[in-house]
Parts: sequence; C-alpha cells; structure tokens
Amino acid sequence: MNREKLLNHLAKLREMQLHAQVTELKTRSGMLSRLKWFAEQARAAASESIELAHHLGDLRLLGEARLRSIRKAAEVEGQIRVLTDGVGRARKLAETARAAGTDLRRARERAHERSLEFESEAALNWNKEVKSER
Repeated sequence: MNREKLLNHLAKLREMQLHAQVTELKTRSGMLSRLKWFAEQARAAASESIELAHHLGDLRLLGEARLRSIRKAAEVEGQIRVLTDGVGRARKLAETARAAGTDLRRARERAHERSLEFESEAALNWNKEVKSER
C-alpha cells in the first residue's frame, strides 16, 4: 500500500475511534443524568414518607438507595472526566491524520502539476527546435 492509502486508512480508523469514544461519553452522561434523577426521586419520596407515619419504615431504604445512587453518580462523573479527555485526544489524532492525508494529497498534486509543466516546456522547446530546423 502506498503512503496515501495508509493515511486514509489511519484517518478512517481514528474517526471510528473518535465516534466510539463519543458514543461511550454520551452513554455515561445519560447514565449520570438517570442516577441524579433517581437520587432526587429518592429524596422526594423520603421527604414525603416523613409526613406519613406508616411510611417511616421506608425511610431507611430510600436513604440507602439515594446514597448508592450518589456514590455511583460520583464514580460515573470520574469516568466522564476521563472519557472527555480521551475524546479530546481522539479528536486531535483524527484531525492530525486528516491533515496529514490532505498534505500528502496536495504534495502529490503539486508534483504532478510540476511534471506537467516540465513536459509542456519540453514539448514547446522541441516544437521550436523542429520549426527552426525547417
């Protein structure tokens, strides 16, 4: 494989990695939102159970559920920070691969244009020589 094909494959690979990391980040963000919502629901249910005497037994369970969701939310927030950094790095790598492919393609096009100019000049010089010999 030539260099241009390799860079195109690398750029596609980097784009796929970026897409996968963004998808994972979105998944974790959704999970965090659900955990925060659940903790809020548990807090609201606990405040309602305080008002009703026959629901006081549920208060301990609601508190435990809320604490578990808060701890899990803190864990997911840490994962989100790591994933956010990873997405930034993946985005930079993908941009670098695309830029390298573009630079290589432009260099190839410039070399092709130079060769065409050289051939054109050679043809003109040959044509002048032929005309001068007549």
